[in-house]
Amino acid sequence: NLRSRALLFLCLGLGSDSSNALSLRATKLTQDSTYTLNDNNTIPVIGLGVYLSEPGNETHNAVTWALQAGYRLFDTAAMYDNEEDVGDAIADYQEEHNETKSFITTKIIPDDHGFEEVLDACDGSIDKLGVDPIDLYLIHSPEGEKLVETYDALIYLQKEEFVKSIGVSNFGVAHLEAITTDGRPHPAVNQIEMHPLIYQKRKALVEYCQNHNILIQAYGSMLAGKQEWLEKPLIVDMAKKYKRTVSQVLLRWALQHGFQVIPKSVQKERIESNIKVFDFELSDADMTTLDNWSGDLEKYWNPVDEVAVDLGETTNWPDFAEMEVPDEELEFDEEDMLEDGLDEDTEDGEWDEEYGEELEEGEEEFEEGEELEMGGEGEEHDGEEEGEDDDDEEDEEEEL
Repeated sequence: NLRSRALLFLCLGLGSDSSNALSLRATKLTQDSTYTLNDNNTIPVIGLGVYLSEPGNETHNAVTWALQAGYRLFDTAAMYDNEEDVGDAIADYQEEHNETKSFITTKIIPDDHGFEEVLDACDGSIDKLGVDPIDLYLIHSPEGEKLVETYDALIYLQKEEFVKSIGVSNFGVAHLEAITTDGRPHPAVNQIEMHPLIYQKRKALVEYCQNHNILIQAYGSMLAGKQEWLEKPLIVDMAKKYKRTVSQVLLRWALQHGFQVIPKSVQKERIESNIKVFDFELSDADMTTLDNWSGDLEKYWNPVDEVAVDLGETTNWPDFAEMEVPDEELEFDEEDMLEDGLDEDTEDGEWDEEYGEELEEGEEEFEEGEELEMGGEGEEHDGEEEGEDDDDEEDEEEEL
């Protein structure tokens, strides 16, 4: 299982960063366009977010309508409690249309931070989504603390091909710098609140991500459905100029900045409308106008700026940048295991034969209580204000 397989991984190191550059901005985008991530995987430029989509028929219908409209990326999270509905809707559609193309993002709740906890959480998400591997697996927020050991678990999951790409959400520069110490690779994605009203405040973070080949995945692109902002003359007049909806103009602004977008809606007409953003382009002057539009939605949480950096237990981890995987069969003794961070109660020979040593006769694999100590307890996640999804307003984009 994931826990036992992780033990050997701790002694092998995590590899090095990819030097592949992001394709942040294409000259001509279509709804089938993709960005190339720093791990050389690709991600669709637009997808459907399902934050606040009710589990059951509401989520299933929204995903089905999105697939019919041409969406192929779906952004969910353990916190949303609708992973299973997303997976079921995709599976039903693919079976009916004999199609296999899709991309699923999901996220780890802050309560599941920590190496072992992440492995269990990934198992749960794989089971609910009905996919293996997960296309993109994110740390939902730095709020759950224990950032380094949580990120190390994601790197392990990617190395073992349980997930294709790994990333974070709501991380500021300090959080990003903390998790990339000792040769750890940069995350492929940072999903953050991003729209014109917050662009100038987040510009330093955007530049940091672009300089390190981290794709910005924008939530809140449609101003959280806040009518007081969607009805401002600045954006209404611009939408009239291009003969588009306000939401389409806002999504196009994000795409022209090279951001990936995940607009949220549970209404068929709006799902279809939101993807029709590839047959027009905002002028440089209008892009600048939107870049300098400022305000506060007073809607979303802000871990980017408000959550302190908590690394978790890192002292028992090897120097990943310097370690190399040996070609020969590994041999372990008690002293080496202690130096590499293994539990002091671990005895020689207690390794699954899949990793080069058979269990000695009469010995058993690690029990849960004998596993690695992966870090101290983090504070429990209290959750954030989610608000109501009002059908009279523009649909909120996926928040987290």
